[in-house]
Amino acid sequence: MSETKNPFETLKDNILEYAEVRVKLIVLTVQERLTEIIASIALFLIVGLLATLVFVFGSFGLAILIGKWLGSYFAGFFVMAAFNAILLLLVWFKAAKWIKIPIINFLLKKINNSGKRESK
Repeated sequence: MSETKNPFETLKDNILEYAEVRVKLIVLTVQERLTEIIASIALFLIVGLLATLVFVFGSFGLAILIGKWLGSYFAGFFVMAAFNAILLLLVWFKAAKWIKIPIINFLLKKINNSGKRESK
C-alpha cells in the first residue's frame, strides 16, 4: 500500500524546508559580505604599509638631498621633520573628512552591496 501524506503534513514539510534553505542563504550571504570586508581591510592594510614605506624612505632620501644642498645633513632632517609635522597637523585636522567618512562610506557600501561583484 502506498502511503499518501496529508496535505497539511506536505505543507508543513515544505515550510520547514523553505525555512531551512532561507537560513542557509542568509548565512551564506553574511559570510560572503564578511569575507569581502575582510579582504578589503587586508588590501587596505597592505597598501597602507607599502605607502608608509615609500613615505619613510622618500622622506629619508629628501632629507639627505636637502641636507646636501644646505651643507648639513642635520638641517635636511630638521626640514623634513618640520614638513612632516605640518603634514601631520593637516591630516589630523582633516581626518574626519579625508579618512573617517570615506572609510565609513566604503564599509557601508560593502555591507549593503546586494551580491553585486565589482569587476575591473
